[in-house]
Amino acid sequence: MNRSSRITKNSLMLLLANGTDVVFRLLVIIVFARYLGVEIYGKYAFLISIVAVAISIPNFGMERIVMREVGNDKAGALDYLSSLLFIRLILSGVTFISLSFIVASFGISGQFLTAFYILMISEILFLLTMSFINIFLAFEKMEYKAIINIINRLTALIIIIVVISLDLGFIPLLLGVMAANFLALSIAYVIYSKVLEKVTFTFKHKRIKTLIRESFPLFLEMLLVEATMRMAVFILKIFRNASEISLFFAPFALTIRLKIIPMTLTTALFPYLNRLAVESIEELEKILSRAFRFFIIISLPAAVTLTVFAEPVILLLFGDAFIDSAVTMKILSWAIVFMFLESLLNAVIIALKKQWFSALSQGVMFIVNLVLDLLLIPMFGYLGASIGLTAAYFIKIVFLSHFVYRHNISPLTIKNIPGPIISSAIMWIAMGFIYKINEMAALLSGPIIYLSALLITKSLSREDLSALRNALRIKGPSAKGRQRGMKE
Repeated sequence: MNRSSRITKNSLMLLLANGTDVVFRLLVIIVFARYLGVEIYGKYAFLISIVAVAISIPNFGMERIVMREVGNDKAGALDYLSSLLFIRLILSGVTFISLSFIVASFGISGQFLTAFYILMISEILFLLTMSFINIFLAFEKMEYKAIINIINRLTALIIIIVVISLDLGFIPLLLGVMAANFLALSIAYVIYSKVLEKVTFTFKHKRIKTLIRESFPLFLEMLLVEATMRMAVFILKIFRNASEISLFFAPFALTIRLKIIPMTLTTALFPYLNRLAVESIEELEKILSRAFRFFIIISLPAAVTLTVFAEPVILLLFGDAFIDSAVTMKILSWAIVFMFLESLLNAVIIALKKQWFSALSQGVMFIVNLVLDLLLIPMFGYLGASIGLTAAYFIKIVFLSHFVYRHNISPLTIKNIPGPIISSAIMWIAMGFIYKINEMAALLSGPIIYLSALLITKSLSREDLSALRNALRIKGPSAKGRQRGMKE
């Protein structure tokens, strides 16, 4: 299989794994929103926003660094895994204890305090599972992530269905997710031991120091990312009320889940970007330019579709009580385009070992979003929060693009833009017209219209279509390949 087909196949495997995760998380959002109602769901959104920001501390932004280091030194995989688990366990304990006191100071009690403890433990278990998965990804064996994710999410879904059927309440739902995360950790441990090597914990001071030093800029970035994403929730709590938090958070949670798509595609691409950053800047620029075009082609129709179908989506998923959040959905849908480009540009910057700039750009986004939220939320509430976040994303893309250009890499060429923009505009106009007649017809015709416009504008080349077609040809592994396994 050639490089292009391998990248595409790895992307499809990761899309399967992460797609399962996205569907599950969307179901959780929908179930909780409908079950709790607008007012209580707003309080719950505040709680999980705290957890989301806090868990970035033990995460420490080490995924890409571990993938980079193990990709260059596969013999040291176990040492990196041991170091990764050690750092995350220590930071998890410190974060859990510290946050317990902070949450108590907010006056959170009763079932919501219990929910906090369950959510924190559940996220820590998932983080430890990801430590094993990071090593698998470094070996470009994306199928193991797919196996673990699918088993994890199906188990959690079955438990949730049982809990709802028996009407056991809110807390058992969270306990079910936590139990599924524990199962996923166990499976990851077994797979690593059976396929790669037996897990033995070794304390390598040099490895730990390297991971902390190299990951620290990404840790700052991740902390700033979560703080930026959740900032509106905290400011809405100060200036508005729990209901407005819900009207922002429900479409925000839905939109942000789509970020998994560019993250998945970038993860599959990252080993090649990492290699070419050392071997050939010219080849790196070629792959980046092509990927940039693909990301634009994928993200623009997604934004158009969510804009046109904002009201039906909100009604279908969250019910009449959340209908006012449809405008929020329309605004945030355009942040999807920036999410795609951000993921790709960040990967290039990490491959170039310039992760400090990635953290700096996120700091700029944080400040821009903070200023806009403080200006807009008191006047416009949840709509102001949506505008602030989307505008801040745009500013970050400008910063990242400028930095990449300064390193003589030009991901954006004049031929990348007009075709997808024109095709998206045609799709938007056509869908909007058909939508007035029949919603389902508009939904079904949208992709056909867009693809036709792409072909007419020659935005998709024969090489692009050939790479996708080759990646979809599934061939069974040879006996020799099966014997080699991951120890290649």
